[in-house]
Amino acid sequence: MTTQSDAIWDSSWQASLRLKFINKDGKTFLTDRTHFGPLAVQKPFYPEQSDCCHVVLLHPPGGIAGGDELRLDVKLDAKAHGLITTPGATKFYRSIGPIAKQEQRITCAEGASIEWLPQETVYFDAAQARTITRIDYTKDSRVLAWEIQCLGLPAQTRSFQSGHIFQTLELWQDGKPLLIESNRYDGSSPLLTQPCGLHAAEAIGSFLIRANNETIEKKIILDILEKHPELRSGCSIIQDIFVIRASATYAEQIKTLFLELWQTIRPIVLKRPACIPRIWLT
Repeated sequence: MTTQSDAIWDSSWQASLRLKFINKDGKTFLTDRTHFGPLAVQKPFYPEQSDCCHVVLLHPPGGIAGGDELRLDVKLDAKAHGLITTPGATKFYRSIGPIAKQEQRITCAEGASIEWLPQETVYFDAAQARTITRIDYTKDSRVLAWEIQCLGLPAQTRSFQSGHIFQTLELWQDGKPLLIESNRYDGSSPLLTQPCGLHAAEAIGSFLIRANNETIEKKIILDILEKHPELRSGCSIIQDIFVIRASATYAEQIKTLFLELWQTIRPIVLKRPACIPRIWLT
């Protein structure tokens, strides 16, 4: 006899994508893009110097439902440089019980640089979701990575009133954990509205910067944060990692802040001006 849970599992998407970037003669190539299920990439783009490869992740179903499981595995060989983004928001739909899972792991070899710049993740009311992003790097790697979470659909006045979200963001250097940030959001929790919690903010973001030997003055970051008083934001330093956190009513407000930070910090960390991914402009 087929149960309702069996039917949901049979209709769920199981997908994985493996990407590998290598540096050959000063140019970064995408040499592996093995995928299973509805998770893939467009062709590599080179809108700037050829040693930086831009890649856009594609998830044709358009959203992640209960029971879906997506896995992304990215490896960058020595001195490779990859910029990874998405064409639009990642959406987790409501679920009557099964958990939707998304796991993303990025591994940087010696001297590699990763820019992990996905657009926001939106959790619909009653979503059941678990996400984890882990970035492993060496002492000579450079990391510019952000993630933005949106609880509900505030622009449509549809808040996150039920459901459960478990979200983890990790940084590991040479096999040792430097940052493990885990958050749980329960739709029924008073922490979503209380001052000691999210204070009714429905968008939350973290921006991680690891610059290797380049010097970043914290004042540069704080000056940018002060230009956005509509957000609650702050910057902390964990060893040589800058961690910028922000909360706001709308994800777009955090995206605007993070974009300004990226445009300012990228020339310092990567010695090149910011090059807006073309997909953001379409």
